[in-house]
Amino acid sequence: METVERLRADCVVVGGGGAGLRAAVEARAAGLDTILVLKSVLGQSHTLMAEGGVNAAIGQIDESDDWKAHYDDTIEAGRFINHKGMVEALCRESPARMEDLYDFGAGFEKDARGRLVQADGHSGGQTRDRVISQGDFIGFIMQRALMAQALKAEVRFIDETIAVKLLRGDGGEAAGVLGYSLKKGCLLALEAPRVVLACGGGGHVFGRTTNPVESTGEGYLLGFDAGLELRDMEMTQFHPTGLCWPPSGRGILVTEACRAMGGKLYNARGERFMERYDRRLELAPRDVVTRAIVQELEAGRGCSNGGVMLDLTEIDAARLLYFLNNTARVIKSYQDIDITREPFEVRPSAHHFMGGLVARDVDTMEALPGVFLAGEIAWGTHGANRLGGNSLAETQVFGRRAGAGAVQTRRPADLRDAAVTDALAEFRSVFESDDSNRTTIYQVRRGLGEIMDGQVGVIRSEESLRRADRDLEALRQVFAGCRKAIDNYHSVAHIFECDRMLTLARVIIAAALARRESRGAHFRSDFPEESARRVNTSQKCDRGFQANEVEVP
Repeated sequence: METVERLRADCVVVGGGGAGLRAAVEARAAGLDTILVLKSVLGQSHTLMAEGGVNAAIGQIDESDDWKAHYDDTIEAGRFINHKGMVEALCRESPARMEDLYDFGAGFEKDARGRLVQADGHSGGQTRDRVISQGDFIGFIMQRALMAQALKAEVRFIDETIAVKLLRGDGGEAAGVLGYSLKKGCLLALEAPRVVLACGGGGHVFGRTTNPVESTGEGYLLGFDAGLELRDMEMTQFHPTGLCWPPSGRGILVTEACRAMGGKLYNARGERFMERYDRRLELAPRDVVTRAIVQELEAGRGCSNGGVMLDLTEIDAARLLYFLNNTARVIKSYQDIDITREPFEVRPSAHHFMGGLVARDVDTMEALPGVFLAGEIAWGTHGANRLGGNSLAETQVFGRRAGAGAVQTRRPADLRDAAVTDALAEFRSVFESDDSNRTTIYQVRRGLGEIMDGQVGVIRSEESLRRADRDLEALRQVFAGCRKAIDNYHSVAHIFECDRMLTLARVIIAAALARRESRGAHFRSDFPEESARRVNTSQKCDRGFQANEVEVP
């Protein structure tokens, strides 16, 4: 931590998933020398793991579909607290962005009229068949095409590097990013007048999640600590169907396409329990299905491994294996079950953050002078509940907008030595310890997951949230005195991530306490009804964790 290597570029993009790659491609196409910093190895991201599909209202199956119908479905699912301008942008532009991917080499099919082929069947909460699918590995197809385009454009990649601080000039404008290279074992000061934050989500704040290990949420705090506003951070989407056993497979996503194709959910009594909760049955929005599963479990109707059964056996086996080949392979590998013949056990897992950092200009996604947002980290599109298929569309629509916005910035970088020195001191402080206890970082992280799963999960209350906040404050004290030995390069990442997740968890809890109603994915057992008032929660660093209400834009 004594060595700081300095690099310069016209633009730095933080995040190697669909949004970051699309932003980098756009910036590079305009001639900007662009560095893309990613936390994992080159090519790995949460986008890569996406299975179901991507929404684009092109009317290939249902000619009555258009962007307005897509808009209405998205606003309805979001329980009317979405940013309407961002939703309109998503629904209008998604078809064009899918054409971009086709041009980049994504293996989408087209029909005789030149339209991209859509899947027959829609995900929960949608009124039209508008999903473009590629079996159950759409994320792989998108990531591969975007990576190829970025490499062709000669984007510079710096992988296995954690972004630890957003660097700013004297006037508050972007000046670059301080990162820690796990490969080199040194700090990198990346000087640039344009920074795109496309860091993905933070599912690992919870113990049970569909997210890859890199999704620990420090990107939200990069912006928050720099003065950006966070909104609706209480809105955590839990995917209804993640694997619940064995422990090595806990949380692995089971795509919503299983239910779209006709999969049915049963409790331990063999009851198709969704009949009790929603007329749309398994095709109800994710928040409805998730709560129904949790209520079945709390009522003692769960199966042997703490979940419910997902039954796909009534679906034609050939069709099932064609569209859900990856799912079949994963279930066979982890549970030794043939999904064409037997049901298998699932339960909800933390999946997606609908809240995030606020862009002040939707056209460019600029949040501060020279700082742009894209992907899951950017607030506004999903409101209180995300429709399946909208997140992949979001990465492309707002990734492109953020990249194009960065191109419009004309100021030079002004990275002062003092800014680097201050950021370095802040980073080093995370690793300080008085060695007052023998707890390890990994025990702290497990404790965090248990607190969040047990008290800030699908069903919350003021009592559970207050208890979680007290428990986290005590856990922070344990973290301060625990062993922080840097045994290998992974240790640096795990210690820093733990510090950031402890802070992010407090942010989520404060927002959940402020929203005294149930809306979408946020369910309060002490306030079970949706309020007639439609507001967003707002948090700024200068207020600590306190959340205020603001009017829906």
